[in-house]
Amino acid sequence: MNHYVYFDRSSRAIKFDGYFSASDGATSRGELGPEPGTYLEGPYVRAGATLVFQLFLELLQPHIADIWLASENTNYCTLKQGGEIIADGSTGPLFFDDMFLAPGNYSLVCAALLGVDARSPGGDIPAQSRSSDATFQYAMSLVPQVPVPIRVYFQDESDLTWTAELDETSWNVYRGDLDTLRATGIYTQAPGSNPVAARFCGASGAQLNDPFIPDPGQASFWLVTPIVNGVEGDLGVDSNQAPRVNSNPCP
Repeated sequence: MNHYVYFDRSSRAIKFDGYFSASDGATSRGELGPEPGTYLEGPYVRAGATLVFQLFLELLQPHIADIWLASENTNYCTLKQGGEIIADGSTGPLFFDDMFLAPGNYSLVCAALLGVDARSPGGDIPAQSRSSDATFQYAMSLVPQVPVPIRVYFQDESDLTWTAELDETSWNVYRGDLDTLRATGIYTQAPGSNPVAARFCGASGAQLNDPFIPDPGQASFWLVTPIVNGVEGDLGVDSNQAPRVNSNPCP
């Protein structure tokens, strides 16, 4: 992880920035700020100035995250994906554990109001800020979500059920024709493209009633994907351990 510091004159804020890329999981812990016992000095360090910590995360696969971020004078902390706030510590530290993060780009932002040392003059005269006011402490653990195969089976001739993985809120089920798969390599065949192809989107429980029975000599298959926080999971891997492509996903 690389950090750098800059002063944003437009907002009179000193900013500590960092960038973090995680594909295999990682843990980061420590403090970000001036050396202990030092002071930030200059015309821009006055009572009411703001110190901002920004950490950018690039996740290449789903992760389970534990994050704690705070400063002595924390004003607010947020976790954003794009412009959307997905975790809000608007009145203090940001803390959460076992939070599912889908692949994508995230930003952790935490701001603290700078205090002024009692020895420092005020007004327009350059002031000093204690290093304890200008240090963020953070602890972050990112663990890849290891896909667990969803085992699909029939309880009887029409009731399909499957095993749950983690924190699914719903599931998508895809039915396909085996001959079409062998001929085209397409697992999620568009409904209506052949007599077998169908999809059942947003199943709320780990079961589905599907009375379809293939004709003699015909073979069909079913694939199930999990949905966690509105994000659809994958179809698993084929016999060569290559990810199956979802060519016609549920909307």
